[in-house]
Order: sequence, then C-alpha cells, then structure tokens
Amino acid sequence: YLGWVNLLVVAVALPRIWKRTVPYLAAFFVMAVLALGVHLHIGGHVTDLALPYKWLMNFSMIQHARNPSRVMAFGYLFWAVITAFAVGALFRSPSRKLKHQLGLVLIMGLGFMDFYSVNADLTPVELPAAYGPVLKDPEYPSRGFAVMNIPWDKGRYLMEQTVHGLPDLQGYIGRKFTIPLIGKLPFNNLSEQKKILKENKVKYILIRKKRMSWNPSHADEIKFYNSASLIVRAYSLAYTKVYEDDASATFRVY
Repeated sequence: YLGWVNLLVVAVALPRIWKRTVPYLAAFFVMAVLALGVHLHIGGHVTDLALPYKWLMNFSMIQHARNPSRVMAFGYLFWAVITAFAVGALFRSPSRKLKHQLGLVLIMGLGFMDFYSVNADLTPVELPAAYGPVLKDPEYPSRGFAVMNIPWDKGRYLMEQTVHGLPDLQGYIGRKFTIPLIGKLPFNNLSEQKKILKENKVKYILIRKKRMSWNPSHADEIKFYNSASLIVRAYSLAYTKVYEDDASATFRVY
C-alpha cells in the first residue's frame, strides 16, 4: 500500500522532481515488478505471463526470500525517498510562509490518517487447562525446561507460546538449515524418545485431541480426534499423565 495521499503528492510534484528522482523511481519500479511474483495476477487469477522473478528464483539468495511480495519492503524504502522529495518540492519555502507550513502540517496529518487503522482489536489468547501442571511446576518461573505439543498444529502452539514463554519443540520457522530435535525423535519407540527428551530438558508433552477448528459435524475433525486419542493411550504407557480432559492431555517426562 503506497498511500493515496503519498500518490497524490508525488503525482503533483513529479514535474518538479523528475530529474532528481529518476534513480529512485527506477529502483522502486524494479522492486515493485519483482514483488508481483513469478506470474502476473489479475483480479485474483494467475495468468501465463511470466515476470522477471521467475528467472531470479534460480539464485540461491533469492530462493530463501520465499515470498516474492517481501521484495516490496525494499520498494517502500525508495518510495519514501520519492515522497520526501515531493513534499519538499511542494511545501519548502525559504521565507517560511505560513501557507507552506500549514500545507505541510495538513499533508502530514492526512498521510497519518491514511495509514491509521481504526480497528485495533486483538485475538485473546488463553492457555488451555492442559497447561495447568506446567505453570505450577517449580521450574516454570525460571523457564528451566521445554515442552512438546503434538499432533502438528503449528499456528496454535506458537500463539500459546506468546503467553507461557517456554521453548516448544513444535516451533516453526520458514527455513530449517538443520534437522530440529522433533525431527530426530523416534515416535515408534517411546522409551528411547523419553530418554532423548529428558536429555534435552523437555519436561512436558501436551497432546491435543481437538484442533482449534473443532466442529463435531466435520468428518476430518472426528478423524483427528480419534487419531489423537490413540496417541494419548500410547503415551499413557510410557509417560506419567498429569492431566486429561476431552480436549487434551498432559504428560510429564521427568
């Protein structure tokens, strides 16, 4: 989003700042085109028209960017310089005339309102009851241990981590340059798994039987619930269960 006020200011001032801003305009244009991705999208539909990013993907450094739209972050930097030139050209006054000062204040105010969000509602995050034994652990205040959440439901666990603050084996990053601990765990040998978890100070395992999207009328949700319930039964044979309800179960490793 470039801002309607910024676009208007730049359009009006462009004849005055054209020569000075050519390098910035060119750089902005390049970044904007790259941010469009591999193929041109029109009205939510992908066309067959290939864009420059398709060929840049062959470079390893570009591949790690993952999402082409992130290139626009660099475009915004050049756009900010262009906008600054435009504001300066329209409202710079050697004599500091009042009309220029008022115009500058007006443009700044309109620009602020253009980007201001009136909706500041946040999603409330509450830890489920399964975290009760974890939060009561004597080592919790010092964050002296980690937890493991299963099955895979990355967004949920990361959201809850903002509350409990413990290391979680189900953490998620865009690029994994090495195999994380959870990728090395033997899930078909819980005795060996328990040993590895203890060595790495993973003290609790939380098994979720219901996803956040839980709807008993959906077959996928029932299938997920039944699979997770079987996992709970298997872990009950190898770990100490410290909590269980209809939605989740908590096990202590050591």
